[in-house]
Amino acid sequence: MRHLIVAAVLSTAVLLGWPAPSPASAAPESCAGLGGTVDTAHLCQVHVNNPTYMLDMTFPADYPDQQALTGYLTRNRDGFVSVAQSSGSRDQPYQLEATSEQFR
Repeated sequence: MRHLIVAAVLSTAVLLGWPAPSPASAAPESCAGLGGTVDTAHLCQVHVNNPTYMLDMTFPADYPDQQALTGYLTRNRDGFVSVAQSSGSRDQPYQLEATSEQFR
């Protein structure tokens, strides 16, 4: 009987498909996924300006560990936007500026 229940559950999961990965396990976004564009110097430029907040991020589009970089920026952006949108009205919008410097 137990094997019949397990088989029924597994066949249902196969027929309906496995659940989609959670946002925490999803791959970090690329420059375009963050809403940015790559300029001629291979820098990703992200700019968002609305009444609640202003967001400017500039980072290398060809960074060696791009997944880690965009993951870090995505987490910071999401936290910043969450606070800015949930805090109510202010005289001035929240501002976040993230830039990079390259040393050789």
